[in-house]
Amino acid sequence: MKICIVTPILFPEPGGPSIFLDRFINSLRIDGHEISVVTIGESDEYLEKGKGYHVIKISRNRYLPLRILKTIFNIVKFGLKSDLLFSCGLFLESAISRLLIQKPLVIRIGGDPVWERWTGREGGKFDLKEFQNTKHSFQVEFKKVLQRLSCRLADQAIIPSYFFKSVVEEWGIPDEKITVIYNGIELDKMRLSKKEETRNKLNLKRRQIILTIGRLIRLKRIDGIIQSFSNIKHDDSSLLIIGEGPQKEELIALCNRLQLTERVKFLGARDHDEVLQYLRASDLFVLNSINEVMPNVVLESLAVGTPVIAPKVGGIPEIIEDGLDGQLFSLKEDNRIELTGAMEQLLGDDGLRKKFIQNGLIKIRQFDWKNVYIETLNVMNHIQRTRRAGN
Repeated sequence: MKICIVTPILFPEPGGPSIFLDRFINSLRIDGHEISVVTIGESDEYLEKGKGYHVIKISRNRYLPLRILKTIFNIVKFGLKSDLLFSCGLFLESAISRLLIQKPLVIRIGGDPVWERWTGREGGKFDLKEFQNTKHSFQVEFKKVLQRLSCRLADQAIIPSYFFKSVVEEWGIPDEKITVIYNGIELDKMRLSKKEETRNKLNLKRRQIILTIGRLIRLKRIDGIIQSFSNIKHDDSSLLIIGEGPQKEELIALCNRLQLTERVKFLGARDHDEVLQYLRASDLFVLNSINEVMPNVVLESLAVGTPVIAPKVGGIPEIIEDGLDGQLFSLKEDNRIELTGAMEQLLGDDGLRKKFIQNGLIKIRQFDWKNVYIETLNVMNHIQRTRRAGN
């Protein structure tokens, strides 16, 4: 099959969508499919990746209307030579291109970009479900309508959790056009060194290590993790934070006020292999986001044998069963006492950690990347066959 892939980000840029596409493109190439990629980058660039694989990058610094037009031009250009369009973002550009060239379009909706941008500006007043049914400014409402109309034009929408399926159904996408396919992990690449060996390699000295990973933005609520960590009685514990973002200086100032500069370390952005190493070396992985559709990092934590503490929001309960293979807590505006208690309990209970690790390694088999790839390819093949039969 010849496939034109459309995406706002591409590996090695951080984030779940870029990791998904990196795995997906590699799997497609192994199976002999021909691939073109249209994406956004720091500057206009054409990359020849090898036989059957090339990437056109359009500068994100362009004036937005011109960038949209150039993106559509390139989707049309490569889409005319393709059997199918597969979009992981840039849904407006993809939908217009579909109308112009009449090629089938499959989209994978990994989140709500309008909500994410709005939450970043407004400081997280609403969770994802509340945002859908709450009226905002004309500009935000216009973007919501444009996104929904664009997604409705797709032949099929792939959604990574049943929670998020309930969200996009409110966008007016018919149920028969929605397929839930969870994120997946390449389990054969998760065989890492033992925990102590990994700690020595990373030069981690403290006895108990808590890790959180994510963009340093308000919806991730990393300030709540830091405040909860400050109340932990285990003096020989450290909190590692992987990620970059606009809230970094504010979070560093919070650590200074709480006198945590020796125990909290900001590691910045790390490549994916390093992230897995830090996950493996840690005693706990903690998440405190307002919402998560289907976080890859939780799957990776289970796969490397690190217990997870996370809020009972979004698609997380579809991965973690509270008390069996991880610990979930209620998301409240101030949950510091509950989060501190959860971290202290797991740090002080080796038996509970071992239980979570063992059950997590069993659970993660349900999220094998090979199954995700096959299910995704089956959707694309079905849409292509259906379109041909209709013609």
